[in-house]
Amino acid sequence: MPTTDSSENALRRSQRVRVRPSQYTEQDSLSENSDSDNDSRTRSKRKGPRGKNSRPRKKRGPRTNGDDNIASEDENSDEPPPSFDNFIFDAMLDPEVSIAEVATEWIESYKENEITALKDMVNFILKSCGCGIPVETHDIEDGESAADTLAQIQEAFKFDALADFPLVSRKLEFKSFRPNLIEFYKKIINTASQNGILYDDEGFMENLKIWFTAMTSSNLRSFRHTSTLVFLTILTELCNLHVSSSQLINQQEKIIEIERQKKRPAKSRLNAAEKALQLASANQKYLQVMMKDIFDTVFVHRYRDIDPRIRAECIRELGTWMDILPSFFFESQYLRYFGWLLSDIHGPTRHEVIRSLAKLYANPNNTIGFRQFTERFRSRLVEMSCLDSDTHVRVATIDLLKTLRDIGFLEEDDIQIVSSLIYDSEPRVRKAVSKFLVSHIAEQVKTSHDEFNANELKKLKNNFSELDDSWVIFKYLASLLKVSQTIDQGNPASVKTEQVDLQDLYPARSSRTSLAGSSLWEAGFGELCEWPSLVEQLLFDFSSLDSKAKTSTSKRFVELYAIGSSDSLILLEALYGFVKGSIDAIKRAEGRRAKKITDTDAEELLSKIQEDLFTAIPKLLENYSHSPEAVAQVMKLHELLDLNICRHYLIQTGGEGQYTNQLMDLVVKQFKTHKQSIVIEECANVFLKATTSEDALAFADDVRNKITDLFEDVSFALKSVLVTIPDRLDLEELDASLDSILEPLTKLDCLSRVVDIRKVMESPLQDSEEGESTNDTLLVYKLKHLLSNASMYRPDKNITLLIVSITNLLRSYAMWKLGSLIETATVANATTSSTGVNSTTNNGLDLTAKTSDFTTDLIQELELIVDQSESLHIRSVAAKSLLDLLVTVNVTIAQVSSLATSDAIRRLRLFDLPSTIADSTQREIMGLFLKKEKAYAKTAKIELQSGPNDKAYRHELHAANHAAESQLATQGGVEDDILDDDESDDDEDDNDEDEVLNQTQTDQVLSHDALVTRSQRVSRLQQRLLLLDHDLCQLTAKIRVAGLAKLIDQEHISRLTLNIKHLSPLFGLIVGTNIAAEGQKETGPTEPVSSTAATAATSGSANSASNRPENQAEPANTENQESNANDEEQLPDAPAFEEDGDEVRVKTVESDSGEPDDNDDDPQIKKIESDDEDIINDDGIIDDNEDDEDEDETRIKKQEDDE
Repeated sequence: MPTTDSSENALRRSQRVRVRPSQYTEQDSLSENSDSDNDSRTRSKRKGPRGKNSRPRKKRGPRTNGDDNIASEDENSDEPPPSFDNFIFDAMLDPEVSIAEVATEWIESYKENEITALKDMVNFILKSCGCGIPVETHDIEDGESAADTLAQIQEAFKFDALADFPLVSRKLEFKSFRPNLIEFYKKIINTASQNGILYDDEGFMENLKIWFTAMTSSNLRSFRHTSTLVFLTILTELCNLHVSSSQLINQQEKIIEIERQKKRPAKSRLNAAEKALQLASANQKYLQVMMKDIFDTVFVHRYRDIDPRIRAECIRELGTWMDILPSFFFESQYLRYFGWLLSDIHGPTRHEVIRSLAKLYANPNNTIGFRQFTERFRSRLVEMSCLDSDTHVRVATIDLLKTLRDIGFLEEDDIQIVSSLIYDSEPRVRKAVSKFLVSHIAEQVKTSHDEFNANELKKLKNNFSELDDSWVIFKYLASLLKVSQTIDQGNPASVKTEQVDLQDLYPARSSRTSLAGSSLWEAGFGELCEWPSLVEQLLFDFSSLDSKAKTSTSKRFVELYAIGSSDSLILLEALYGFVKGSIDAIKRAEGRRAKKITDTDAEELLSKIQEDLFTAIPKLLENYSHSPEAVAQVMKLHELLDLNICRHYLIQTGGEGQYTNQLMDLVVKQFKTHKQSIVIEECANVFLKATTSEDALAFADDVRNKITDLFEDVSFALKSVLVTIPDRLDLEELDASLDSILEPLTKLDCLSRVVDIRKVMESPLQDSEEGESTNDTLLVYKLKHLLSNASMYRPDKNITLLIVSITNLLRSYAMWKLGSLIETATVANATTSSTGVNSTTNNGLDLTAKTSDFTTDLIQELELIVDQSESLHIRSVAAKSLLDLLVTVNVTIAQVSSLATSDAIRRLRLFDLPSTIADSTQREIMGLFLKKEKAYAKTAKIELQSGPNDKAYRHELHAANHAAESQLATQGGVEDDILDDDESDDDEDDNDEDEVLNQTQTDQVLSHDALVTRSQRVSRLQQRLLLLDHDLCQLTAKIRVAGLAKLIDQEHISRLTLNIKHLSPLFGLIVGTNIAAEGQKETGPTEPVSSTAATAATSGSANSASNRPENQAEPANTENQESNANDEEQLPDAPAFEEDGDEVRVKTVESDSGEPDDNDDDPQIKKIESDDEDIINDDGIIDDNEDDEDEDETRIKKQEDDE
């Protein structure tokens, strides 16, 4: 048998290569260097195929068929790649093939001719890699040169290599390939074990290892992936055989023990059992040696492969091995691989690690063995639950931490950090944490009374029978949520000023605690307690128990149930989520195909919820009327009321007037009493629902009368202040009057959404002695003069709020007036049609003339503010109001033109109204859009594309008031810092946060304090991103509507879509959808309802004509109300990995024990979204240092150019 290649054989092998020998020789050296220890180990073990059926090698003749074609082919790019037939490969493509029969057929062929069978097997793997170049019989015979042969095949194949090969292809023909391949090798090993070939034929596994091991160290990913999967599958089946052999050994040992205990043992049976035991033990030792060998030669190198799919395959199978054979693999030397790959740069690989660990932790038998591993990597798991950029990984990690908490492996600090994720912006994370919290709360409540003995506890419960046991649950939940808020938010003073101001301008309809409550209820919190019990606890006066709780024991007992003011506020917010969660749960159960409850039961449950809620709201309002925050939270509950169900309930109980005479009176009282914007906004929402919703028709008239009276009272208070203010006043006089103006003005602005404000706005500031009033004495013109005067000064926060409130109020008034024109035209058209007489009287024309003049003046004033204001936020508000007003004008002209006669249209002076936007103003509005777009992108850490007109937009925005732009850096305004176009570094807060971040990058895992700081930073960024997204989408929606109305040129509208793929889903929905011309008053952002793809919607008109009296006009409102969405925070840092050839591994430091020490792992976890081809070359290895140096020089040059 020859041990070296003859010149003829070498020539035949070289014919596979289509390049010069020197080229593939260099490539071959790369392959050897990438895993030289594998090759040397393989060559030292085998010099060729060995076994009982091996034959002497014959001298190889000249190569024919495919090889001749390969040698003679020209370099024609259109020539199809080479291919060959293989019966095993063809069978794997058949989804209905019998894998057992194929495996048995191959085993039989192996018995008959080892060389031919082995050639078919190797060619099957080659074709499974997408390679069309087969090995021949003489290649199999010359086993010593297996590595060289494969290297030459790879060199020739690399020109035809594709990223898509059968194992990972999504083509329909390969759908069943992967499961069939895995099943095939399981059957091969199992059948070989049954036939004895696996143990008796020494060359069976050795021959496979010679070829497959060389493939696992290939530079081509398809070779590495396929061969690695084959080895992993073989090792899995070896584990199963090891289990079977252990069972056989136990069985034979029992037989031997039983026979030896007999007085007259059966020698034949005893000898047979001893031989079977000896054989099974020998086979088991062979399996152990083979498993260890495969693990050391394949897994140890491929678990750090540069291809993340191979790493995921390895770690998945490692978990399977531990589950099947814990006696062998469930050891610290194998567990550590899970810990190292927790820092993998690929999200799905980390996900596989977590999933494998979850299965292993779920086995109670593994608890003790996991103690050391948990101590070492627990902090990493907690960190991943907070900061991992892959939501699937975070959710899976939280579920795993729940298991750790049940076992008792989590510390209290860890539980607090995980609990704080209940305020996360991602719904899937909140849902996972809710299950964690429900389990934790249930366990803590069980031990809440352990400090009292049985007799004491029984006596205390009898003495304080008014205390409900469920109150302990709510008390513990409140304390837990308070700690979570502290961890999530940190010091409120650390939140940026402009973010707080934006929160004031855009108050959220659903608080984060409400969303947390809804998630908790969905996770099963309702099984622990009922929310009406919480209402009773909120209404209970715990001070009444002071006279009974005189001893320290009784005081401690009462303390378990008593809640303070801070607890009450948190529980009121959570109550909204509980009620909403219970309603949603019933609707979900009713809406499923397989209904869990009948329609009748669902209706009864919903009615009971509505009755309890309607009864609770007035009581809660009276009890917490002293606290503005609590009042606002209670009035949010009105949003969940179904007024139609409430009406039927009131009719049944005989309290038809209870809604208007009790509940509405309390709301009106709160509106008058409090001046905080959160209360005023919520009162306005209650009024709006009670007057415009379809289920409120029975109450609408009575409620509207109360609101009209309230409106007159508020307007009288405002006029009383304005009458003392001159038309022109300096800044000091304006500042002195701001507090007295802002409260009634804000209330008037909110009420303008609900009732017609024309009469009040056109009333004089004070009664004139002559009985007549001029325009200057009317409230509307006084406010217009005040707006012009306030716009002249440098705005601080209060002046900004003043300008915004006046702008919104005047816009609402103009829309009510324009809406009245439509009504006037409709009535005139109907009268003319019936009588033939034009009914547009001089009085009507005078009113219309005033409408036209005022609207024109207001449009001009808004254009002036957009052009000259020093505050970008005021510019933005004015721009949105301008767009709304002009769209309304165009809608009014269109509707009136379709109703009135040409003479009436002329007399109505509609065409005197401005209905277009100047080109310069359009560019300024687009400049504002660019500011908001960039502010969002900067916070979200995304790169945007620039449009051809972007410079013109910015120039127009800055040119109007260059002096104001130069002072924006020190403006301190509401939104200016966010929208500043300065290219300088972030402010001091960001620098401080980055410094904290950089300080933790040298540690393996963030410390508790560092992790809390990091989590707070992420939370603040999420909130800031949420607000910026809402602000951007508001302006974008109005620009989009103006574009539909042909007010803004199409070239400007097309700019909106330039970065649609990079911005939020809400932005994409607005830009990519035809937005209705009618909408509601803008409201604040709400937390996202779904995850990675957040949902958004635009609502219809806030004032439905069908819900109004016939003599009341409808305001022409074109604003849109959007739900908000939030993008996931992408953390900027990745874990420390080092690249070595075709491998990627975690940077480790050898400890004293000789095991890798993970204390130097970079703690940051980030999903790298990049194409592998950008990292490796065509051969699957990392590019050399010369390319890195070139990239460094290019990057440095670019930085210098930028500077």
